[in-house]
Amino acid sequence: MEGKFQQQNCSARRPICTTNWGTISEFIKELDNKFLDPHLKLKPEIALHSYEQREMMVDAYFGGLKSKLMEAGLPPDAYESYPFIHSILCRNLSQFLCDHISQQENLPTMYLEWKAAAGKWEQQNEELNLERKRDKPPQQRLPPQYQRYQPRYQQNQHYPPPQHQQTVPRTETQRPRYIQQ
Repeated sequence: MEGKFQQQNCSARRPICTTNWGTISEFIKELDNKFLDPHLKLKPEIALHSYEQREMMVDAYFGGLKSKLMEAGLPPDAYESYPFIHSILCRNLSQFLCDHISQQENLPTMYLEWKAAAGKWEQQNEELNLERKRDKPPQQRLPPQYQRYQPRYQQNQHYPPPQHQQTVPRTETQRPRYIQQ
């Protein structure tokens, strides 16, 4: 009887794993879909949405933006990425640059065109700021914390400057005794 039981049991055995996983990349993808945190996939997109230019120069901003786009799986040069990149740049690029770029005749359509247009406007703005600084009197070129004191004649152009008479304080006319010796 034992032999008969073993025969039936052996023929009734099934392989433990019947699923065919295919390649290793498909297997890893299945594991990720099953066990990976679903919000982990959104982290690069969240970082991309919150990446703003603020005080960064255009080259620094676009360099960081490119790496964040790649992390999110959006190649900057791909045409399919354009609508997403356009919405990100309109929202996160400085308002000055966004306004001037949107007023151009030909709006940029790709990442590199946006970068070139923003660089052009940033350079023009810097040149304009340099011209303005050159035109200001020296007192106004200083940062605000150093501009506190201004004589009245510099505050009001119609007020004539005072006529100062320099007085030299009287000092001893003789040398101290220890020097004379």
